[in-house]
Amino acid sequence: MSMSEEEISPEPDTIGENQAKLSRRGFLKLLGITIAAAALKRSSSEEKDVDPDILRAEIENQFGIEVKTYGEVNPSPNETATDLEYFPSAWRVDQLKRLQQFLPVLPEHFYKSPGSVKKLIVYGGIQSYHCRIGDTEGCPILYQGEPYKAEQPIIAINYGILEPDGGKSSLEMVSHECTHSIVDNGHEEMHPDARTAVIKSWYAELENILGKRYKGVYDQLFGKIETAKKEKTGNREQQWFYIQLAYAFSNPSEPSEFIPILAERYLHGRSDFEKRYSEFFPRSISRALYDFTKDKVFRGKEYNSFPLDLPRS
Repeated sequence: MSMSEEEISPEPDTIGENQAKLSRRGFLKLLGITIAAAALKRSSSEEKDVDPDILRAEIENQFGIEVKTYGEVNPSPNETATDLEYFPSAWRVDQLKRLQQFLPVLPEHFYKSPGSVKKLIVYGGIQSYHCRIGDTEGCPILYQGEPYKAEQPIIAINYGILEPDGGKSSLEMVSHECTHSIVDNGHEEMHPDARTAVIKSWYAELENILGKRYKGVYDQLFGKIETAKKEKTGNREQQWFYIQLAYAFSNPSEPSEFIPILAERYLHGRSDFEKRYSEFFPRSISRALYDFTKDKVFRGKEYNSFPLDLPRS
């Protein structure tokens, strides 16, 4: 993906409070918006003979998901919409092929549950985000008539992320959004004997690994990470990791973005993961973070190295 660091992660006016207020949706929107318009005109000779609706149906059947667009959900955006481009009505063939390339290298539970016909609904548009089951507050999908009710998890993938010239960050971001849809941040479970037990959340387990409350880790490391992000190292992968980690700490109160960023770096394999995180954490914590991501997020699936031959563009 052809973009600068500034397009990926705009520099805050001040370190700390302002960065904490960084809009997640605004951040992810920037990942593809600069190239989406130009790419709309691009179509290879092979793709001209492919019906995108047929290809989309094939993907839905192959992975047991639904693939939609903003425009299909709300074909007549109301006048409060910032811009009609937020409600595209069609997928391009090259975008669908990119999605079809990415999903097989991710663990199946990212998009499908055993016995479930449809686990995930994938929307295409200008923004990227997720909506959890039963948690519809702030979900930007607009529905005609009655309010949207999340009966299935949803991820929306920025069309720019699925451009055919995208690099490693494209697959990383799909993994990031899928991780949001499965993170357990604590819930109650009713047992057969009618006793209710509070299930230990991933957040609590992560704080146990870090050895302190997440806010304390944020206070200790955020400034160091911001400083590293601003330095030009000459190593594109290292520089990208600083950008990832700065975004991981964009929320000072809870690791809502920290865990999805763990999932992004996990795709590069254990050696890379531990090397990167050990710059800011003791090696023992880096190993534990890898094992946490392996066990909780990827459920045992591992990668020796990045699973697709993509550049760091």
